[in-house]
Amino acid sequence: MSGKEYQKIEKVIKGIATDLLLLKVGDRLTPISNYQEKYGVARGTVQNAISFLKKKHAIELEGKGHSGTFIRKIDYSTLQEYSSRKRIMGVLPILSSYTFYGLSTALNLLLRDLNCDFAYSRGSESRIRMVVDGNCEFAICSKLSANMAIESGLNIKILANFGKKSYHSNHALVFRNHSKTKIEPGMKILIDTKSIDHAVLINNLIKDINGVILVKTRFSQTLQFLKKEKIDVSLWNYDELGLTGFEGFNVVPLEIGPELEDLSTAVMIVRSDDEFCDKVLRKYIDLSEFSRIQKGVIEKIIEPNW
Repeated sequence: MSGKEYQKIEKVIKGIATDLLLLKVGDRLTPISNYQEKYGVARGTVQNAISFLKKKHAIELEGKGHSGTFIRKIDYSTLQEYSSRKRIMGVLPILSSYTFYGLSTALNLLLRDLNCDFAYSRGSESRIRMVVDGNCEFAICSKLSANMAIESGLNIKILANFGKKSYHSNHALVFRNHSKTKIEPGMKILIDTKSIDHAVLINNLIKDINGVILVKTRFSQTLQFLKKEKIDVSLWNYDELGLTGFEGFNVVPLEIGPELEDLSTAVMIVRSDDEFCDKVLRKYIDLSEFSRIQKGVIEKIIEPNW
């Protein structure tokens, strides 16, 4: 097929390839007449588009008479190359704990047949905003953050819920003074207003304590601010403590009540109007397999792979 001929049917090829990404072996191919009507082209143009994808080994088809044409073999990576969605971008939390190592590894393995790239960013608010603004197709955040964003009217929805403790297993308070074990009036505590989870939990912890001084900065500054005595206490993800070196400070595990258990639950969000990503990602996300892989990485049975 010449370049000029390809340009004529490029739109049809992209449309059919995109539709095929939502199908699997054994599924019936959409009738040619449907594509004729959809794109306003001749039957031969649709047939040429399908032939092009067959020649590229994106699909193998099997005719079954009046029952229609069915998919015998499918190569999703090749199909995506010729579709209107050549790559899918997701944004995940910074890899700062084995829980997040497991999360990233599980998604990498589950989505390996797609042309899918990951970016990593601190702060659920920034990740949610990347989806809303169209800078990526999906994001991972806590269920709490997702629900708050949805309630605020943002154009997102939860596509997958990965279960309790898939985001954090627990949190801890880190005190500069070894003699302190609880937040007291007059203490300076770090709050990261860019992190929905962090801000909600801090405000919940201090709601009945008078005179607490809030120091606004990114929670990644915790160690530096503790060492420079700019704060007396900070909240930290308990899963990260073994990786970041909090020796010399008093670490007190925190019991999170059931009203805040959504903080520990990881979810995948997409734009509410992105029907393609909703369908194609649901096809690949196996929740039980996700849990198995994440648990294996946390227990150091499975090698992290992202």
